Amino acid sequence: MLQALYTILPEIAVFCSLAYSEPSNLKYGEFSLLSQVGPQQGDPLGPLLFCLPLQPILAEMASPLTLGYLDDVTLGGKTQVVADDIAKLEAQCKTLGLQLNCSKCEVISRSPTITQDKHQLNQFTWTSPDHAMLLGAPSRPVTHCQSP
Repeated sequence: MLQALYTILPEIAVFCSLAYSEPSNLKYGEFSLLSQVGPQQGDPLGPLLFCLPLQPILAEMASPLTLGYLDDVTLGGKTQVVADDIAKLEAQCKTLGLQLNCSKCEVISRSPTITQDKHQLNQFTWTSPDHAMLLGAPSRPVTHCQSP
């Protein structure tokens, strides 16, 4: 996280380094634990600090549609291009200590199966485009007509 900050936003890197270069001692009653990874819960810069290391990874994706919002990533394009990008995403995110939660991943497609038996996308839940949501909103326009 701090390496990405020094590369992408060196203007605030020293400030953030003061808060994150040493483990924080978190206490709850008589329990304490050292927080050593990632941004602190409640830190106003937390979302930015979480996203910065992912930015170069997303910039390398070949999919024509590549969107990222915090820990949600959307890729769109031809099946093989998206599958290749997912493999790259998984490999590069492992270096950051992140992994895909396949139970929360979905393929939005007219066809419920991918033709290749061992295709990586077959691990994901299938969703019809008619029922697809992107960040909680329908991914296609919804028309509502009211009769007079």
